[in-house]
Amino acid sequence: MALLEFEDSKGRRWMAWEVRPPQVHAPVRSPVDRRASQEAAVRPERRATSDRRTRPFHPALAYGWICFQSDAEKRRLAPPPEGWDRCSDEELELLCSQGTRTP
Repeated sequence: MALLEFEDSKGRRWMAWEVRPPQVHAPVRSPVDRRASQEAAVRPERRATSDRRTRPFHPALAYGWICFQSDAEKRRLAPPPEGWDRCSDEELELLCSQGTRTP
């Protein structure tokens, strides 16, 4: 994983690095019926959706992003372009300007 430092045309120092989200998969459920009793109590469905797998990241961030951080702001560019870690300072500044501001 690369960690790059560059200076933009306004003289601000930036750090840039790639973030790859972990692969999150729902565990495989056992086919064994683990209820104590075979009598099913009738209860209303409380879940809002039948898909209970967690999705910790926005779908646009599923393939990772580049984080750009200066003293004043932070930006995120997704997905990371191929070879971004070999860019010049000018090219990194252009990529940074294409990123979205994050809080």
